[in-house]
Amino acid sequence: MRRFLLVAALLATSLAGCSTETEEDLAEPAVSLAPTTTTSTSETSEEETTTESKDSPPDCSDEALQASPGFEDYQFFGECAGGFGHPGVPQSDVSSLVKWNGKHWESIPSDGVWDGMGLQSECYNPGKLEELGVPEEFADKVKRCGVYGPGQEPPHKQSTQAAPSTTKTKDPNSGVKRDSDGVIVEANLEGFTRQISAPSCDGRGILILDSVIDEGDVGQTHSQIAFGVAYLGDGNAEFTYPGQCASLRKQVDGKNIYPIYMDFGHDTDALCAAKANYGGNARLLNNSGEYVDPC
Repeated sequence: MRRFLLVAALLATSLAGCSTETEEDLAEPAVSLAPTTTTSTSETSEEETTTESKDSPPDCSDEALQASPGFEDYQFFGECAGGFGHPGVPQSDVSSLVKWNGKHWESIPSDGVWDGMGLQSECYNPGKLEELGVPEEFADKVKRCGVYGPGQEPPHKQSTQAAPSTTKTKDPNSGVKRDSDGVIVEANLEGFTRQISAPSCDGRGILILDSVIDEGDVGQTHSQIAFGVAYLGDGNAEFTYPGQCASLRKQVDGKNIYPIYMDFGHDTDALCAAKANYGGNARLLNNSGEYVDPC
C-alpha cells in the first residue's frame, strides 16, 4: 500500500511539472507579439509622417528656401505665391524661377539659352510656364526662347551686310570711350549716344533692367550696354559705374558689372509701377551694402 502511495505521489509530481512547462510554452508567443505590434505602429506612424510631408503646403519663408538644395544664399523678397517663386541672391542680380515639390523648393529647368543682344541667359519655351501655372508676375521676369524685342535680336540674326566692311576697316574696340581705369563711359548706337551716369547713394530707388558683365571683349561689352540704354525702358534707361554704390554689385569672378537702370529718385510708387511693367529688380542705392527692394 505504501508503495502504491509513493508511486502515485511521484506521478502527480511529474504531471504537475509537465503542466507548468505547457503554460510557459503557451505564454511565450504572447510575449513575442509585443515587439511586432510596436513595429507595426512605428511603421504606420512613419508612413503617416511621410504622407504629411509630401502633402505639405508651399512654405514661402526664407528658412524653407535656404534649406532647399542649391538655394542656401537666396531670399524671396516677397516673390512667392501659388507654389512658385522668383528668389534672388542679396546684393546681386542673380535670381531663379522655382517651384515647390511638396518637400522643398527646386528650380524649374530652362529650355535653352536666350542670346539676344549677345547675352547668354536661361530661357523657357513660349507657353511652357503658362502650362505649369506659373503666375504671370514671375513668368514675365524670365526670357522666352527665340522671342526678341525691338533691337534685341542676336548678332547672327541681324543684317550682316555692312559687317565685312566694318571688320576690315575698324577694330571693334577702337572708338569706345573709357576712363583711366578702363571703364566704359559712353555708349553709342546708330546716332544714339548716352554718357555714363553717377546716381547718388542717398536711398533713391532704381529699377535694374539688365546687368552687362564685361567678359574681356570691350567692343562686345560696349555693344550690349548701347543696346540696353537705347531700347530697354522705352529708351529711358541709363548705365552707371560698376559698384557705383555699395548696394550694387561691382564684379562677379573679377569681371565688371554695368547696371542698365532707370532712376526714380524717391518716388517708390513710380518705381514699383515700372517694375510691374518692365520687370527687372528694384533696388535702393545706399553705401551700407544692404540689398533692399521697396516693392
